[in-house]
Amino acid sequence: MSPNDGMTVTDEGRLEAYEWPETGELPEATPEAAEPAPEAAPPAPEPSKRAGVAGRRLAAALSIGSVLVLVALEIKAIFNHYELRVTADTPTFLALIRDLALHPLRPDSVFFGTASANSIHASPYLQALGLIWKAVAPAGRLADPMALGTFAAIMTIPVTLFVLAMVWLYTRRVAGPTAAWVAVPALLVVFGPVHVAFPGDLTLNGFLDTGYFPTTFATGLSLATLMTLRRRGWAWSLVSVLLAALTITTDPFNGAVLTGLMILYACVAGRSHRNEIWRIPLLIEVAFVLAGAWPPFDIFAAFQSSGLPVPVLVFAALVVPFASIEVPRRLPGLLALARRALSFRISARMELVLARVGIWSAAFIIVWGLYTLGHWPLNAPVLRSYRLGFYWNDERDRWLLLFLPGVCALIGLIRLARRTDGVLLLWFCALFGLGFVGAVVHLATGYQLPLYYRLILVCQVPVGIGVGVFIAHHKSRRAAVLVIATLALAFAFKTVSLLTVSDNLSYFGAPLSTLWQFGDVIPAGSGVVASDPNTSYFIPIATGNRVLTFGMGHADSGSEPALAESGYELLRTVYAGTEAQAALALTQMWSRGVRWVVVEKFTTLAPPSQHSLFAGAYNSLITGSDVVPLSTYTARIAAVAHQTFDNGEFTVYRLDYQRLLQVTDAPPSILAQNRQPIEQALARLAAGNEQTAEREAPVLYRLGVRMVTLSVGELGSTPTLAADGQSMSDGDSVSIAVTSGRWVVNCLPECNVASSPAEIEHLGRVLHSDGRFSTVVALSPPGGQP
Repeated sequence: MSPNDGMTVTDEGRLEAYEWPETGELPEATPEAAEPAPEAAPPAPEPSKRAGVAGRRLAAALSIGSVLVLVALEIKAIFNHYELRVTADTPTFLALIRDLALHPLRPDSVFFGTASANSIHASPYLQALGLIWKAVAPAGRLADPMALGTFAAIMTIPVTLFVLAMVWLYTRRVAGPTAAWVAVPALLVVFGPVHVAFPGDLTLNGFLDTGYFPTTFATGLSLATLMTLRRRGWAWSLVSVLLAALTITTDPFNGAVLTGLMILYACVAGRSHRNEIWRIPLLIEVAFVLAGAWPPFDIFAAFQSSGLPVPVLVFAALVVPFASIEVPRRLPGLLALARRALSFRISARMELVLARVGIWSAAFIIVWGLYTLGHWPLNAPVLRSYRLGFYWNDERDRWLLLFLPGVCALIGLIRLARRTDGVLLLWFCALFGLGFVGAVVHLATGYQLPLYYRLILVCQVPVGIGVGVFIAHHKSRRAAVLVIATLALAFAFKTVSLLTVSDNLSYFGAPLSTLWQFGDVIPAGSGVVASDPNTSYFIPIATGNRVLTFGMGHADSGSEPALAESGYELLRTVYAGTEAQAALALTQMWSRGVRWVVVEKFTTLAPPSQHSLFAGAYNSLITGSDVVPLSTYTARIAAVAHQTFDNGEFTVYRLDYQRLLQVTDAPPSILAQNRQPIEQALARLAAGNEQTAEREAPVLYRLGVRMVTLSVGELGSTPTLAADGQSMSDGDSVSIAVTSGRWVVNCLPECNVASSPAEIEHLGRVLHSDGRFSTVVALSPPGGQP
């Protein structure tokens, strides 16, 4: 075998690691298709040393340059409020920072304000951010989401530098300085040229929008723990315990991954240092004990709710390292098989093939991304709320493809495993394998294995380090050049695309959501706010109020999902239930403290549960069939509330208790008894003009109609006649569905069509009109009396 493979085989078949030269990170490579002849003399030490020093300096310059570009983008993001545009978990964390600043060590749920739903994100890290914010917040702006967003963006820079420093130090310890310098820029782009906006992403966009997240900080803590774990003195063991405990409390998911990696290291290190199979499990146990002492939340309950109970992890830490020693001893064939699998020859031709796969994959993904940009519906109203056309977020199974540009990392990880302990190779194979299985299961059955996509993201660190090792210890110079070109291409595409694509496609240019300014519409402490789950997610940080429901994908305690589902059922009842059911639901909402209702006009509440609401891509968006129920929903809210705000996307209502009593206690409806005369009156209204409206209004009023809703179906709808509004116990008003700007009454075999819907405003007093979606009119009694 070539010494560049990192291992030699003795006569007895035992694998022995050779000593990588200190200056051999960028050695002279052989021609691409040929292996060095056995009789070839090794290069002279002095040229090799000079080449190694020059290569290291070049790698250092490129690494520092890439970090400076990232920091420059982060500075731009501060003034751009980028983290408020790419929301992810931002509303949760900003609200927690605010609450922990106001009430340290009191992590009540930011959504429901109950101690029974304590946030498991109230970590020492976020508590520290809360105290810093309390000290530096401008006067009177402690709860201002815009100021908090700026603070979070500023904190992104030191957290980013901390994580990248840990990547550099860890890589330098296991693979040398040149590999460490290369690993840093490789990490920023190795996850493909396109962007992902998701917590745990460590590429350029990931640091920009989630750099201050606990997940990001915990990644740096994990690497620091794995680095200090290699020091076996009691002082270093104490440091490892403290770092592990801090990781576990900062982010339970990263804590679970770190526990697994510590167990892997115990298995590998225990073969040469027997004491490791009991030292490391002991450190894990002590770390969980320290984490359990953190008062704001129960770390054991947090792991239990995530499906990884602490006793299971501790048991695995005790058993797996011993099994890793005993099983190969009793089954020596397994160890021999693993040795043979690791000892295959890696040729210069193989390096070149994988390098070509990488650069062609990067080019294909870029073309795919450009195609997506060119075929995204720029004028679709959904882009006012969702801007995912440029970000690979929805189809998370395709994330597996994003590692193809860095496929040469496998060679680097294999060489590193031959030289050292193989933890990084096991790290990648185990987590990428679980992610692959999760993607296959999801594609085949539609069922999502828990957090399988996050396991794919965790593979970014070993892949980035693997690319660094490949560049530092290659055989084919052409392969190394191709890999460097692939990284440069991905870096250029990521940077340029962030700053230059259309505002409708990139978060950098997208306007800030109106929701961030809702504090000017809904005063803090003025009652619970009811809205669809997506909108509700912003309410606590934007207004300082609690919510009735919210998207359960962001739930962070065991009781929050149940509370959110219960609130969603009430909203859906108002949206799609009968009049009696809607009246009861509104009464229950008032008893729960709801004083505000926000109607977001692009979201459907038709699905029976939140799970079905978010079961697929964009499933929460309205379609043509939602036009009538959305108008009914709006009419029911308007009947018991005062409209205080409307901007074409959101309408805000303040509930009125007296109106609620009048509506829910109204006499039984006469619609069922007088359906035909009501339909005839509406038909005359549809065929008439302003004078017809004024003439028919008293007729409709005497028949029991109290409210008429004109629903403008921009998406297209089937005209219907539906009962809703004034008497929600039985229903005694009419909803008129309108298609394509022409209003229709579905009452006679030959439906009459009016050229304009403006006549409806002459029926009575306009309660609500947004000029685009719906108009709600309350009929006046005959004689003009109120």
